[in-house]
Amino acid sequence: MDYSLKELLDVPRLHELLRSFNEIYRMPSAVIDVDGTVLTSTAWQDICKRFHRMIPELRKFCVEEQQRAKAPARAGRHVTHRCPMGLVDVAAPIVVDGHHLGDVFVGQLFTEPPDEERFIEQAHRYGFDESDYLEAIRTVPLFTEADLHSNLTFIHALAQMLAEQGMQNLRRKEVQDALHRSDLKFRSVIESAPIPIAMNDGSGKILYLNRCFSDLFGYTVEDVPTVEQWWPRAYPDLDYRNTVASAWERELHEARTTGRPFAPIEARIVSKDGATRTALCSAIWLPESFTGTSVVFLYDLTERKKMEEQLTQSEENYRCISEITSDFVYKCSRMGDAPYSVTWAGGGLKVMSGYSPREICEVGCWMGTVHPDDRERVMAHMMAMLPGEQDVIEFRMISKEGEVRWISETSLCVAGKAAGELVRYGASRDVTEMKKVEAKLEMIRISVDAASDAIYWIRGDGRIIDVNPAACRSVGYTREEIMGMRVWDLDIQHKEDAWLRHFEELRTRGTIVFESRHKTKGGGTVPIEVVANYVHFDHQELNCAFVRDIAERKQAERERQRLQAQKLESLGTLAGGVAHDFNNILTSIIGNADLAMMQLSPESPVLGNLQRIEKSAEKAADLARQMLAYSGKGKFLVQSLDLSRLIEEMEGAIREAVPESVQLRYQLASSLPPVDADPGQIRQVVMNLVCNAAEAIGDREGVIELATGAQHCDGGFFRDAWPVHPGGEGRYVFIGVSDNGCGMDQDTAGRIFDPFFSTKFTGRGLGMAAVMGIVRGHRGGIKVHSDPGVGTTIRVFLPAAHERPKVAEAAGGTGLWQGHGRVLLVDDEDEVRSVGAELLKALGFTVVTAADGEEAVQRFSESRDFSFVILDLTMPRMDGEQCYRALHSIDPVVKVIIASGYSEQEVARKFTGEAVTGFVQKPYRLATLRDAVRKLQ
Repeated sequence: MDYSLKELLDVPRLHELLRSFNEIYRMPSAVIDVDGTVLTSTAWQDICKRFHRMIPELRKFCVEEQQRAKAPARAGRHVTHRCPMGLVDVAAPIVVDGHHLGDVFVGQLFTEPPDEERFIEQAHRYGFDESDYLEAIRTVPLFTEADLHSNLTFIHALAQMLAEQGMQNLRRKEVQDALHRSDLKFRSVIESAPIPIAMNDGSGKILYLNRCFSDLFGYTVEDVPTVEQWWPRAYPDLDYRNTVASAWERELHEARTTGRPFAPIEARIVSKDGATRTALCSAIWLPESFTGTSVVFLYDLTERKKMEEQLTQSEENYRCISEITSDFVYKCSRMGDAPYSVTWAGGGLKVMSGYSPREICEVGCWMGTVHPDDRERVMAHMMAMLPGEQDVIEFRMISKEGEVRWISETSLCVAGKAAGELVRYGASRDVTEMKKVEAKLEMIRISVDAASDAIYWIRGDGRIIDVNPAACRSVGYTREEIMGMRVWDLDIQHKEDAWLRHFEELRTRGTIVFESRHKTKGGGTVPIEVVANYVHFDHQELNCAFVRDIAERKQAERERQRLQAQKLESLGTLAGGVAHDFNNILTSIIGNADLAMMQLSPESPVLGNLQRIEKSAEKAADLARQMLAYSGKGKFLVQSLDLSRLIEEMEGAIREAVPESVQLRYQLASSLPPVDADPGQIRQVVMNLVCNAAEAIGDREGVIELATGAQHCDGGFFRDAWPVHPGGEGRYVFIGVSDNGCGMDQDTAGRIFDPFFSTKFTGRGLGMAAVMGIVRGHRGGIKVHSDPGVGTTIRVFLPAAHERPKVAEAAGGTGLWQGHGRVLLVDDEDEVRSVGAELLKALGFTVVTAADGEEAVQRFSESRDFSFVILDLTMPRMDGEQCYRALHSIDPVVKVIIASGYSEQEVARKFTGEAVTGFVQKPYRLATLRDAVRKLQ
């Protein structure tokens, strides 16, 4: 090689370039030729100039090490030299046309934080001033291995490029080829640079934008071919553009005219995609041969700026959060085994404990606020934490006012800056209310688990999602087994379609109470009562059902019904027997009165007395009929009835039965199903209910409402109804009577159907008892609802019939009629036989009497020429049933009229399958007896 490196390079310009590069990146560098001559150096470290190279043996050692580093460098690879004094140099060769002309060095730097203890030892060894030596050490730059080699690559490539360009200038013949190679290498260097680089000539034309520039800002030379087009794209805001342009021109002019390095400018550049990036911009002015070309270097500060802004914002956020948070946040530290001391406190400390952060920091510890029973545990927890550990602890705190609060603290332990220092960061939260809620929830959980009633949570699609232990016990399944089921897998009543209807009704009503049966795992069934509740919870529609096993209650109800039935039967038997005997007496009284009045002239002064006797006897007979009605053995003349029409026909009588101060209202349904009932008995029911309602209102103004309707009643509907045995499930028609009178308490309402019980001073206590007897005789039921001070509603339910009611034909007229023939009159009461015989004689019959069944059979056996027999049912020795069968065995075609205080239906039940000729109910009078016997003549 004919030329040295110094001849090829423009050393002053290279020195300027490396100095500018050092201004931006703080990268010390030097170019040394093969003879060891330093052509240029920048930022040569004081530690070498002032200290290491001032010691001859060290200077000699450095020179020898540099020479040894050249040999591998000539092979074309980077050589890292680690100085025994602790510094690092990296070398790369400058080779032109295959000749090694020199080396580029970057170094006198650190690739890892320096060990100051080592350098202190070196200062003592070589007699350096320790303070000055350490100060020089701290100015040495620190780079990573990657950054070190990246920068060396750039500087070496730049020096290599300049050396080759010098060669081209010196060797004019090879200038074109050398320039081409140099340009390619230059572009390669620029293209591989880790920072954005741009080149433009003196006319303002942009010559080149490297790949890093386009990747970062998005622009290519085609986008911004000139500097004039670059400015409005990169700086669209005119004012800001002028500010940056003015600073740029000023610095560029100073660099050109004075030769000083370009002072970097920080600018906000708008990228092609509209994003704004912050960059540090610098430039160098290339020699005249480049026709005024300048190279612009940009260092992207965007991420660093973001980090700085985020750090600033984070600090501001933390400050604000610590001021407004309800948590007590703090920092404490300790050295060695010493206790922790609070160095900073904030947040909700004042609200939580009553103490201010200053009070806590002044004493240095908040441990005094911890409950004495928890203090040792909390202290042990704190002291046991090691760096990097995070934990949570709960304890009690005593506030400044003496109130005990529950605290949940999350803490983090880290190593401090000083050796042996531990730092704890803590955040304490007041969880007192949460503890109370947890305690309540635990109480609820225990209550649910311990509840004797089963509890089911069911989705709208019928899926069971949770149950309590009682539910598992009731059906014998495990919780997991039940939660895999749907309602219809357990509930007999609710199949899938029925469940969907049920849930829709539940959504509307909110709560539904009903009875059903659950299937058990063993194959049996359990009667249950369900209280279903609609709940909207956790974005779900749910049925929270409380299910009670009512097997024992059902058994108790059956027992109660049995006892009540026995009671009613006993009372009915008593009432029927009393009424029967009473009717026998009344038969004599009314019959004799009839006979006496027949024998008197209308002008007789005794006639009035007899009429009053007859009227009183009729009232007594009415009382007897009520007693028979209660016993269910009263006289029923069953017809097909429309209850709405029946009440419409009674409106006049009802109006007369209540005071004018009472308003009557009617809610009568149309097109009611018919009922099979005795119209007279039903009228008695209505009048009794209306009269009771009027008496409950008393002298004040009030309202009585009569209503009719029809509804389907299941088996559970009549559970609280009277009497105890209605007709069962099916369709029923009801009569309802409501009043706004004084009302009744539960105890009173439960006794209103007991015979002889009355709330009125003058009452006999048979009106409601008769109502119950009539309803029972019709296989119906009664439901009562009453509230003291509000009023009472009583509804009478009768089984619906299958045919529409027919209008009853009017009865025939009465008149004086005479029969003929012999009659056998059988009755154990002397007075009844006597008056009966007289009445029959008055009708033209010859009468033979018998005092009991045996005598009647004897009389009939002696002579069978009787037109008919009038036979009493209840007699000693041989009763009416036995006598009837004995007479029938003697003469199968004998005509027998049964005379009884019981109803015709009761008699018919006793003589089922027997051909009874007729019936006359006691007490009878002449007209009643005449109508019964006339049918036989």
